[in-house]
Amino acid sequence: MTDPRSLAPSPPHTSEEVLIRPATPDDLATIDRFIRALAAEEGLPAVTATLDDLEAALFGPTSLAAALVVQVGTVRVGFALYYPKYGTVSGRRGIHLEDLYVTPELRNQRVGERVMTHLARLAGERGVLEWWVQHSNHAALRFYQRLGGQELADIAVYRLERDALQELVD
Repeated sequence: MTDPRSLAPSPPHTSEEVLIRPATPDDLATIDRFIRALAAEEGLPAVTATLDDLEAALFGPTSLAAALVVQVGTVRVGFALYYPKYGTVSGRRGIHLEDLYVTPELRNQRVGERVMTHLARLAGERGVLEWWVQHSNHAALRFYQRLGGQELADIAVYRLERDALQELVD
């Protein structure tokens, strides 16, 4: 009997061409799989977003975000999901990177750096590229620091969810 793992394509190598392209609706299932893998790696709660939620956010009539898909050869190996931002004090437009994920076998091979370079170009000359990183994600912290990213020590992130939102509205 044939081992089913032998039928899977072998992991790509970065010696093949790395393609970074805008996501299409055909990429939704892959992006969803990567989001779930990222959440599991970071120890986040179970992902409750559905494919429909993702499709509406990326491709719906009132889409809020955009995504890039990273391919090596024909194999999808990562994604970045981002949305526009604007700084009222600086007057600068920019991009907020929500998620960046590269499959484990291609980490430390400059694939993530290529994605960040691509996003930097999208942010533009006067723009800003920003993101959040969990303090427990040491590999990501080292990666972003190596690229020149700076932690904003004077900003705290706050959030209202579910009960707190409802309480505020009532």
